Amino acid sequence: MNNVDKFEEVISRAKVALKVQADAELAAIIGLSPTAFSNRKAKGTLPYEKLTDALTSRNVDLRWVFTGSVDSRFLRDATFAAMEVALRYSAVGQQLLQEMQEAAFAEHLTSEQLLDRFRDRLPQSFPVDNLMAQERAGSFAISEYQLVPRSSARPSAGHGMLIESEQIVDYMAFKREWLQRVLGISHQDIVLVEVRGDSMAGTLDDGDLVLIDMRQNRLDASAIFVIQVGDALLVKRVQRKLNGTILIKSDNLAYEAETLEGDQLANLKIMGRVVWPRLR
Repeated sequence: MNNVDKFEEVISRAKVALKVQADAELAAIIGLSPTAFSNRKAKGTLPYEKLTDALTSRNVDLRWVFTGSVDSRFLRDATFAAMEVALRYSAVGQQLLQEMQEAAFAEHLTSEQLLDRFRDRLPQSFPVDNLMAQERAGSFAISEYQLVPRSSARPSAGHGMLIESEQIVDYMAFKREWLQRVLGISHQDIVLVEVRGDSMAGTLDDGDLVLIDMRQNRLDASAIFVIQVGDALLVKRVQRKLNGTILIKSDNLAYEAETLEGDQLANLKIMGRVVWPRLR
């Protein structure tokens, strides 16, 4: 390997470790003018002393920057820290996972330090399978994400219960802060269900995933609810009229509204209100 190639490799790793991208940024950190840096780059002459001082002051592994070889202990710790964040918070994608691993390795960051560094790039929600939900239950319990079960019950037809254990397909993890700020929810009584059919087409389409707040089971406004009428589980717009009757409406005008009154009201059970997507 010639000196120019060696220079490029070392400088490339130094940029990763020091979190810069441009030559001018690195030159400023190590105390060289852009011209002096360019001259060294053309000759393949590394500024070892200046670069060592900059890397040491930031607790960077010198051996990795200068040689590309790694201390297996640091590599193991870096990999664990990056995977810890990825497992707890998402299948974050290979690019972000690689960035986290490089940062963890170069700066000896823990998973909590990685979380602080990359917090803004983590998603508001992401899917979590049953196995991971069980294995990482403790981590999610103390994290800023809340696991929300996705039920196999599909309005407009199915069983009456939404979150019987055998009906949980998987989970979605939502940021607790987002649930509180956007939906005003700070409790666990929420569930995801998949809409079936076209009776709410235009507002909710077949296959849409909706979030149900099961504590909102009073008809104090004209809103969209998941309701049970007899053996049927439906997602409908429901309104209580002044005469005590209940009006059940579909947003698809091909479906006629239905009115429940008298003894029919005993067959109605409000399972919860659709709170996400935000609907009117």
